Amino acid sequence: MGGALRPDRLRRVAGVVALLSAVGSVSARAELVEVKLAGLDPRDVDQVVLILIDEPGKRMLPISVSPGQAQSIYRGRAGIQPPRPMTHELMLAGLEALGGRITRIDITDLRNNTYYAELFLEDSQGKTHKIDSRPSDAIALALRADAPIFASRGLMLPLEGDSRPDVESHPVLSSLGLHLQALTEELARFFDAAGRQGVLVAESASGSPSSDSGVRRGDIIQRIGKRPIRTVTEALSALQQARKEGQSVEVLVVRGGRDHSVKLEW
Repeated sequence: MGGALRPDRLRRVAGVVALLSAVGSVSARAELVEVKLAGLDPRDVDQVVLILIDEPGKRMLPISVSPGQAQSIYRGRAGIQPPRPMTHELMLAGLEALGGRITRIDITDLRNNTYYAELFLEDSQGKTHKIDSRPSDAIALALRADAPIFASRGLMLPLEGDSRPDVESHPVLSSLGLHLQALTEELARFFDAAGRQGVLVAESASGSPSSDSGVRRGDIIQRIGKRPIRTVTEALSALQQARKEGQSVEVLVVRGGRDHSVKLEW
């Protein structure tokens, strides 16, 4: 796979449908920006969406891959070593045995609804080789080799406005392992919450109170206790009040288009 989202999924990311229907492809090699893998979002039984985000956190690139490709990418991201080498472990081990290394990958083009990437290898003599690759393979290898990932800016979609509140360092959110961000129309569509209000859970750290309580990355928080939530500031205020009043609070989230109730405990 390694393609753009299927037509029914594309409508959830503003701007992509119009772009594909107008030109059928994108080539934006002029400017490359470094991106990080922010998450893997399972959409259905045969599709997982990789979410790549630039360093300022203002633009994203969603790429659809198969569950098998996503599993390999997840293992690379988590540093999980299988009992026996699998495809990407074997490829990297063979390259390193020959004195080579992966220096970077570039996601360069979108042609006929398929993303293209280039893998840069340096051999034992210091010569660099550029190899055509599926983005999924390139990302899986880059994560294992700790190599940087770049994407053409023209392929990326706006993630949020410049007015994003800086809330990561607030003690209440830090104590819960939460990172919240404003819910834009683009993000609401992408996370099956079109027309809903709330805030996006950008991170629920593993082993933190939020994660242990069942809050997941990609959840849309709509209500905390009895208070409806529309902004990050309202969410923070509600969490502060709930913490003063007790050890837990009911949180209503949208996940996969459905409402879920989570008991958030400190």
